[in-house]
Amino acid sequence: MNLNLYIIRDYLNQAILHQNIHHSLIFCPFDSVTLYYPGQAVLANYLYVIDGEVWMKEKEYFAGGNFVIWNWDSQCEGTPSINSIGLSPEPSIHEIFFQIQQIFSRFQKWELELYGLLANHAPFKKYGDISLGFLENPICMYTAGLRNIFYSERKKAKNLMLFTEEDADNFLPYDDIEGLRLNPEFTRTIDQTEPTIFPDDFWGYRILYDNIRVQGLYIARLMVCEVERPLRSSDYALLHMLSTMIQHGIANQEMAINSHPQYFDDYILRLIHREPVSVQELLPVLEKFQWAVNDSYFCVLIPISTYDQAISTVSTFCIKLESLISGCAALEKDSHIVLLVNLRNAASTRDEILANLIYLLRENLLKAGISSEFSDLWQLYHYYNQAENALHIGAETNPTLWYYRYEHYAYRHLLKRALGDSTIESICPSGLQKLLSYDLLHNRQYTRSLKVYLEEDQSVTRTIRKLYMQRSTFIYQLKRIEEISALNLSEKSCKIHLLLVFQIMEESGYQLP
Repeated sequence: MNLNLYIIRDYLNQAILHQNIHHSLIFCPFDSVTLYYPGQAVLANYLYVIDGEVWMKEKEYFAGGNFVIWNWDSQCEGTPSINSIGLSPEPSIHEIFFQIQQIFSRFQKWELELYGLLANHAPFKKYGDISLGFLENPICMYTAGLRNIFYSERKKAKNLMLFTEEDADNFLPYDDIEGLRLNPEFTRTIDQTEPTIFPDDFWGYRILYDNIRVQGLYIARLMVCEVERPLRSSDYALLHMLSTMIQHGIANQEMAINSHPQYFDDYILRLIHREPVSVQELLPVLEKFQWAVNDSYFCVLIPISTYDQAISTVSTFCIKLESLISGCAALEKDSHIVLLVNLRNAASTRDEILANLIYLLRENLLKAGISSEFSDLWQLYHYYNQAENALHIGAETNPTLWYYRYEHYAYRHLLKRALGDSTIESICPSGLQKLLSYDLLHNRQYTRSLKVYLEEDQSVTRTIRKLYMQRSTFIYQLKRIEEISALNLSEKSCKIHLLLVFQIMEESGYQLP
């Protein structure tokens, strides 16, 4: 489950000495937490726990990152563009890391429970009941027509007048309905697309609400009533997560699941082949399929045998796929099945869908290449190619697996593209060629030492440790490497070029002297 720094801040049982958070209240950028070590590449989907001393040395490289700064003091200021919170040196950095891991685990458990309710078409009140421990205020929901759907509370709120448990499936009192309809503030709430605060002048307490829409239509509202504790910044994201799950539940329970129209295959194939498809052609087809161009998608490519084609079992397998995965279209292309999954309609994550797909693949002795997620159907061609490359590279490197995710093989794919039709020798800088020739002629291993030195981010200490070499010996080697190759190892482009060549060599099985 993805979280943000507002959630970490509010659920971390520590005094916050500093906070600098720029992302929106509902934007949840990271899905994992890790301890930062010097020289580590900073990824947008990670939360890094970092020592304040390391932060001071490397913070200029942290743009776009998310950090919890342990041992923070005023000297750590001066980084307004980086999302961060600062903590004291007590307790230890490892204890802070453990606490944040526990926060992730708690929310992941909540997410799994919500998905369980979704899969079992559970009453919406159960969604509210299992969320009380997070939002810690009464949770309620009503339709666009002001009919009560459910009300969940931990304890009786004395001044709560909007809902009671007995009001489920009933409409609000007539006077309240009229009061709301005549309230200009309430009228403006209908257009809100993110969680928003409704002021306390109507019921005497504030309400955090999120509108629920299906196919763009406002159909219901989920609310948290500020009566047990003050609303917090983290409540915005949590309420939005909950309302999104309920939105999927509404779609599952009230919308019929129909097989996609046959002519839809033609448009998918045309997009894969990059053949012209106009907006005027595509949008009506997607609308009938209840898809949108900017929905979240991923593509699956499954090779099929000529035997399966001959006995006409491919169409049966496509039907199996579509029955297993809601919100997908399965079609035949050449000697493959193309599965295009609409994650909005599926109401499941990519990981959950793949967890179910693997059983069908094993049962039928099939393999699959999996693209990454994308949100522009016009780009289907590129993601079809991702699935194709994942399948080919994955089958070569890990033949025992049943499916191959592109993200696991993207690096190898990029290396192959970088090499192209060129030989390894032709992409080597002339200085590296000189060094290789010297090693072969004089029975030296300077090239190997250079490779390790660059891989260890030019740290002499880490290099000699890895090479089991004395410092003086390596310093002499480094001097000779620079003399022989004339490479400028302080130049960034030179280092990147060398590391890329070394990686291509390794992937190609090239043996260094």
